[in-house]
Amino acid sequence: MKLKNLYLMFRKANRRISYRRVILDMLLSKFCAHLEGVVLDLGGKKAAKRGYFRPPNGTGTRWFYANIERATQPDLLVDGEHLPIESGSVDAVVCTEVLEHLASPRAALSESFRILKQGGSLYASIPFLYPVHADPSDFQRWTAMGLNRLFNDCGFSKVIVVSMGGSLGTIGLLVELAGEFSAKHVPFRRGLVWSTWLVGRILQSVSLVFDTSAESEESARSCPLTSGYFVVACK
Repeated sequence: MKLKNLYLMFRKANRRISYRRVILDMLLSKFCAHLEGVVLDLGGKKAAKRGYFRPPNGTGTRWFYANIERATQPDLLVDGEHLPIESGSVDAVVCTEVLEHLASPRAALSESFRILKQGGSLYASIPFLYPVHADPSDFQRWTAMGLNRLFNDCGFSKVIVVSMGGSLGTIGLLVELAGEFSAKHVPFRRGLVWSTWLVGRILQSVSLVFDTSAESEESARSCPLTSGYFVVACK
């Protein structure tokens, strides 16, 4: 798995696959690859997926999508605050890279809690040290403590927060992005973008090989410098 991640980090055709996307796919593979029953992918894309994670296609799983963008070919063209789904009818909710874009994330989490069966889980990812990226808006970031409080306030009983990468990889990501965003203001754009991309990807790759933060449920406490968080919350 680690060799595959390094390949994705450096293959030219995948230059736009970020350190965060690689870690997100690792965590989705760890926590969501064996989900069964009815799974709602809230804000996910049925078409034009990114990364290498794909939902399980076993006979015991029905994975469907809710999104506000018609181009993603959702099963439900709705927002996360008003889901036309019966209470207690869904086994799991997946909500990756979505909550930062919502004006009312508490309302969306409370709605997810409502539709989950007792004992069901929500799997979410949220950026922390990452640039503002409007899609169409970008409202907030949370610390690990803030996420615990947010999910608890919405009714979830057990909340696990995992860091998405350690200090070295996050610094590498920021170096890469700094070069990309600063290049428009300097005359030697191509050289700056290439050099910062290479340095950043080397740091990120070293982190992927040696950093175990994405594998530990204690990582959010021990790793304050991170690109974001992955949350597993149980009803």
